[in-house]
Amino acid sequence: MFTIRLDSSILRLAACVASLLALASQSRADLLDGVTAYLPFDGSAAPRYAITANGINAAGATYDAGIAGQGVVTTKEHFVAIPLAGNFVRKCGSISFWIKPSWDPADASAGTFRSLLGTDNFALNYQPSKHCLFFMTGKTKPVTGYDWDYRAADNHVMARWNAGEWHHIALTWDAPSGSKTIYLDGKQVSSNTTDLIRDDAVTGNEKLFAGGPDAAGVYDELIIWNRVLSAEEVAQLASRPAETAHELMDGLPTIKTVEEWPIAIGLAKAKPYQDLIVEPGHPFDASIPAVNRSASPWQGTITFTLLDVHESVRATYAVSENMPAGGAQNIPVSFKAPERGIFKIRANVTQNGKTWIRDVASFAAWPQPGAPPLVSSFFGNHVNAWSHEMLAEASRLGLGWQRDHNMLQTTWFSRVEPDKGNWAWKNDFQLEALKADHMPVLGQLFGTPYWAPATGALPKPVGDTYPYGAPPELDAFREYVARTVNRYKDSIRVWEIWNEPEVSMFWNGSPEQLASMIKTACLAAKEADPTCTVLQCAYTSDAWKWHELAARAGAFQYADGISMHYYYDAADTPEKNYDHLSMTVKHFRELANRYGRGSGTPIWNTECGIGSTTWLLGLDVPNVPPSGARPPQNAWKAAVRQVQFDAQQQSLGIVRSFAYLQNIDSGSPYFNTSTLEVTGSPKPALMARVALASQVDGARCAGLVRRPEGRLWAMVYEKPHNNGCVVLWWVADGAKVTVQSPLVRVASKFVDFMGNDHASPSALSVCDEPSYLHVNAPAQRVISLLLSARITVVESPTGNQAPSSTQSTTTLPDYPAPKEDPAGCFTIDLRPYVNMGFYDAVAGDGTGGWADEGPLNCLSTMPTGRRIFYGVPFDIIDPDNNGGKSIITLRGKSATPSFPSEMPGISLGNKTVRALYFLQAAVWGSRGVAGSYVVHYTDKQSITIPIDLGVNSGDWWSGYQAGEQSKPIAIPVTNTADGKPATRYPRVWEWQNPRRDIPIAAIDFLSAGTNTTPILIAISGAR
Repeated sequence: MFTIRLDSSILRLAACVASLLALASQSRADLLDGVTAYLPFDGSAAPRYAITANGINAAGATYDAGIAGQGVVTTKEHFVAIPLAGNFVRKCGSISFWIKPSWDPADASAGTFRSLLGTDNFALNYQPSKHCLFFMTGKTKPVTGYDWDYRAADNHVMARWNAGEWHHIALTWDAPSGSKTIYLDGKQVSSNTTDLIRDDAVTGNEKLFAGGPDAAGVYDELIIWNRVLSAEEVAQLASRPAETAHELMDGLPTIKTVEEWPIAIGLAKAKPYQDLIVEPGHPFDASIPAVNRSASPWQGTITFTLLDVHESVRATYAVSENMPAGGAQNIPVSFKAPERGIFKIRANVTQNGKTWIRDVASFAAWPQPGAPPLVSSFFGNHVNAWSHEMLAEASRLGLGWQRDHNMLQTTWFSRVEPDKGNWAWKNDFQLEALKADHMPVLGQLFGTPYWAPATGALPKPVGDTYPYGAPPELDAFREYVARTVNRYKDSIRVWEIWNEPEVSMFWNGSPEQLASMIKTACLAAKEADPTCTVLQCAYTSDAWKWHELAARAGAFQYADGISMHYYYDAADTPEKNYDHLSMTVKHFRELANRYGRGSGTPIWNTECGIGSTTWLLGLDVPNVPPSGARPPQNAWKAAVRQVQFDAQQQSLGIVRSFAYLQNIDSGSPYFNTSTLEVTGSPKPALMARVALASQVDGARCAGLVRRPEGRLWAMVYEKPHNNGCVVLWWVADGAKVTVQSPLVRVASKFVDFMGNDHASPSALSVCDEPSYLHVNAPAQRVISLLLSARITVVESPTGNQAPSSTQSTTTLPDYPAPKEDPAGCFTIDLRPYVNMGFYDAVAGDGTGGWADEGPLNCLSTMPTGRRIFYGVPFDIIDPDNNGGKSIITLRGKSATPSFPSEMPGISLGNKTVRALYFLQAAVWGSRGVAGSYVVHYTDKQSITIPIDLGVNSGDWWSGYQAGEQSKPIAIPVTNTADGKPATRYPRVWEWQNPRRDIPIAAIDFLSAGTNTTPILIAISGAR
């Protein structure tokens, strides 16, 4: 018998090994959690794992030794493309990769930036001139428009790297908290918060590009997660590349492939688009293609079901099929349209306990138009006039007004006079087709031919390319307008000058040049046809500063009306859409009142639309993300928002609204702004708009009633010839209310969402789907009854649907000390110490104002003089009265590297102080200590006060952050890089003096020399 004794050290070693193995196993499991894409680049760009594998490529790239196995060699022509859908979550995630750059980060002479990663609203760019790596996110916000956030930056760490060295980069982001973090070689180098991270689902065919044209090198081990990695996980990735690669290769599941149908059933074959619309009560016939791709015969049953807009079953039948191996046939299917509306056909196959479901066709049911479209119609469209089939389909639905933009181009300058003196008029066939269907046309005066720019001729294009956006030579433009308006004056009564001039693709000139062109066009058009109406200038809705500059220069003085473009979102509440829309309308009316023909100037919305998904379940065509990567379908909600938005526009007095667009979008067939399915059939939103027009077109919007019960909206339309009213109403999503009112006694009929008549109701009920109540009473009587009605909430709104509010600082309380003893407050004279003003004319010249970043990123709108913020009086120096100087700006690596690091000896005059109040700001601010104040007492002692961003200060682009002690002041600014209004936030912070009995002699203002530029605007005190 043998007895084995284990030494205690061996036992301890065994326990340690077991612990390490368990830890390694746990780390491996953690890193696998949430992986959406892993590209090892071992000889190809094929992913080891990806939610959406199709479309990942590095076309033409070569491969070389990587950090683990091989890596992909990117060049100016060859880079990695990764589909976002399924692989990338905008709301929250992480990216990790290794890079061996072929360029020297210290070389400041390189181009503007090097893009290591990039997609819409998300980029990792290295800026050689600043020696800084920026993690950029962007987002469009109401009123302020689109902004980029640059404030996660690497503080010059990457600048110390060398070409040909391997380094690790990781990024994390989280929209709910606003956090963004950069890790370099496993260490966090920057973290910041922002509200400029998109949180919507990826719906199109966007791609993430790695290794852009100016960031060539070898890339390896690219991993994407749908969660935020911890600092420990990032450190593990950077320290164990080979081990991590091995764990991912072993641990990730095999890429799943979609299980094939036992028989392949496709979409109904295309037919003339107008045949996709039938009379209610008439049959719709479809031919459904089916293929047996297997090597064996197939016998089974296919069930076809007819569904309405609510996906309720309206009819069903089954067919038995017997198909030989490799056989193909078309299965005829016929369903009678039960009423007006939109319908689809669903195929269902069950075999061996499994079921496959797919929508295979859709169609609309609508009566033939009984009369030509109204010239006074509110409803305009962008129908593809290059396709006679689409015009015929539009005519079949009774659509009227068409805009002469991309879908027509008949009157464009570059089309009618492609060469100087050559008047071609080659697109007249489009207008003839519109005339035949009695469709009124909004003509467009747009597009500079190659020979006509004011600055001289540009290269002559080959074929009918998109026209130049260069400002035209005015005499040539005048002749073009005169000839075009004169030629078409019998068929085009309204003209629109240009298109979205704030967008460089369409206009390369200044607002002042635009104003001159508008004047020229208006005078020429009126001379050619004194009775025509001229609109300017198809403005986008958010570029307010640009609009004002154009208006000041005279753009609003000559035209008869204003045209704008306004898009909206199905995910937003009606309240949010309405608030933004009403603000935009008010903006244009104020400009017309100040600089033009008065606030009553007509406004047309000549391009608007809503993004919607397909209505078809299981859509399987090119360029559609796989099923697991698609956002939820929103076709019904988009239809609801379409009706709500059109009604809201009418309530605000908009004259016409042109929906964009009736065309087939094959590039992004799952989610787009098209009103048609990929098959050519109308989407629910288009049919909802057709139904709306059938109920209210030609009527006058007499009033809007809003009630808090269920958040009821009710638009009251007065019919022509005093023939009663139509009430269009709805409540918040998920809600339902009953209305007790004498309205029920004067109601003549109820009409549903799709335009179907129902008998006069015995009780009034309203849900979240718009509906119509026809009433035999005058408008004011109806409005009065709605205001006095008793409304009972049957079902409350779902979710938190309150409109989002903009960030506000006005609710923060005042500081108590100044209010307790106003006479004890004093201000410090900074005039002897200030070195910059608020306005900066030239970026980077070391003089001027703010943080020396030029006129589009300064605080020129800061109020000066005696001001009170949070109860504290401040003396803000007017630079005009102080040699252009107002503030103290210190050194910051990003924007002000040559500025002084300190401003010592700011005198306090030996005052005893209860509290000091610093009015301050931080530019390119990242969390952490950016500087300090050193308080010197008369007894030679001192106290250092850190300027800690996120605690007692903050970046000037960010509003109040939860937990900060300082209080932001909202300062509107108009000089921004994108021309859209924005808000900036200097801060007030109170420092309580622990040595109140000892006078303070002076204060030093110091920079910590980080990426952040500290700025001091004013100091005040309370005794």
